[in-house]
Amino acid sequence: MKNKSVWPIFWIILVPNILLVPFIIHHSTVISGDTLFHFNRFYETAMQWKNHNFQYFISMYGFSQSARIVNALYSPFLAYFYGALVLVCQSWFKFQLLAISINSAVAGLSMYYALKTNKVSTKNATILAILYSTTGGVLRFTTRTNFIGIGAALLPFGLAAATRMTRNVNSKNLVNVLELTFAMSILIQSHLLTAIELVLILIAFFVVAFLKTKDKRTLLLAVSKAVGLTLVLTSNIWGAMLELYTKDHILRPILFSNPAQASIRSFGFTNLTLPLAVLLLMIGATSFYYRTITTLTQKMTFIVGSVFFICSTDLLPWSWMFANIQGLSILQMPLRLFAPALALLLISAGLLAEEIPKKRQDFFTKGLLIGTLVSLLFSLTATYQVTKVFTTSDVIKDSYAQVSKRDPDEIRASFNQGLLAPLQIMYKATPDYLPVQSSSFCYEKEDPYVKYEKQVIENPLKVRKTVENNELILTWVSNNRKEVMLPIVDYANTQIWLNQHLLKHEEVKRSSIGVLYVTPKKGLNEVRVTYAMDKKTKFLILLSLFAWGGLLLYIAIKIWKKCMRKPTYLISRR
Repeated sequence: MKNKSVWPIFWIILVPNILLVPFIIHHSTVISGDTLFHFNRFYETAMQWKNHNFQYFISMYGFSQSARIVNALYSPFLAYFYGALVLVCQSWFKFQLLAISINSAVAGLSMYYALKTNKVSTKNATILAILYSTTGGVLRFTTRTNFIGIGAALLPFGLAAATRMTRNVNSKNLVNVLELTFAMSILIQSHLLTAIELVLILIAFFVVAFLKTKDKRTLLLAVSKAVGLTLVLTSNIWGAMLELYTKDHILRPILFSNPAQASIRSFGFTNLTLPLAVLLLMIGATSFYYRTITTLTQKMTFIVGSVFFICSTDLLPWSWMFANIQGLSILQMPLRLFAPALALLLISAGLLAEEIPKKRQDFFTKGLLIGTLVSLLFSLTATYQVTKVFTTSDVIKDSYAQVSKRDPDEIRASFNQGLLAPLQIMYKATPDYLPVQSSSFCYEKEDPYVKYEKQVIENPLKVRKTVENNELILTWVSNNRKEVMLPIVDYANTQIWLNQHLLKHEEVKRSSIGVLYVTPKKGLNEVRVTYAMDKKTKFLILLSLFAWGGLLLYIAIKIWKKCMRKPTYLISRR
């Protein structure tokens, strides 16, 4: 018994693994600033799993055991998932291979789902899904461990919900509440900025659907249900944000002084822009030639995708816009808009392939296949170049990562000495989410990167750090009672015991980035650190966990019932 529908999924999962070959050839772990940042996040959760010492908020193992908060504000559930993978793999090299393979598979399958829900043929959907999973935003996770790639992998689930609104504009099934809820919730849990981009796309499709449909009440009711369910499923995210941002001045991520530099510069033909430039020309020319048959959904995906693509370049006055448009700085860099552009244009291409006359469809499909093969070659070359860096005297891919030891052989050898060894000699001094003294904290004057490096990572105080009973414990010997700076960060709800005495937060002295000062006693000193989250935050975290359990169980039951209803195809042997 064979089911032909399995083969597209097989190829979608298999082909992107070609990009792992350069990793295996060079036995390379790609090291960028983002890699070190996320490896610290995953090491934190891996050690929590391993030692059964759980702290949802503060870092007890990663980030130099500084008690700083990162995971609670940055894809916490996903961090625990990756932490479990780290434990299974027991090496960063194996983990990176597995994580890239999983992300590429998710990207391909999500795009395949979006295309099939839009009635694109299996052949074209398979080709486009492979193209999407091996280039564009998804590739940034492969070559930089950048979470833009995670968001890009999940984005097509949301685009399926968006295109449904315009595809079914004359029916009552404009919104699949489960589909929209899942897409928004999984993105918020994984990469908040991509979720914001999806919201912008959904708004565009919603407005058009609202203007076109006669059943506006049904549309509004369905969207309202999805919003309500999404709030429940993501309650751990916004609950933690409410707790921290109402009690502390949390340091925002750095703003680029020249954001246009972090864009697709002037349509330069690289592994990023070539597939999209070709797609724009192909879709634009074909849409113009067959403009009388293109559907509303095809037009919308092409127009919105083209807008996102233009916005991802330096054609717009980004420096002026960032300085004068309130709230736009959350984008950080226009390059982040590339992934939605590519995803939308691939869906547009798939729809167009189904709409043009049948005698031209084979030609169009061959064009998509050739484009995919060329793009795959570009991506394979880019991956080869990135992984080769690990074998050179540079070792590290970019300047955002710092090292305490410069010997390249010693850096490479650290990856064979356990999970912690590389993180002890390499770091990225990212100050995101530190508790600064005021909301007017100025990056240019304070330089929190340098301060965090000196006060935490390279703090001269010789302390011993251990973890017991969900507490981070620091011990050191002092020859006097002179005030010292401890390499830990103090938030409003952080609880600090100095030699069995609980320190009051409002009475404790801290640096401008929240690093703690204490006055020790002569002899052995002990500081115990834990975090006491608000009861309502704990409730919201549990609510989110139970809601996800219920949702995944419901989806599994629906898939099982659907599979049970499918007929079995028997292929006789001749």
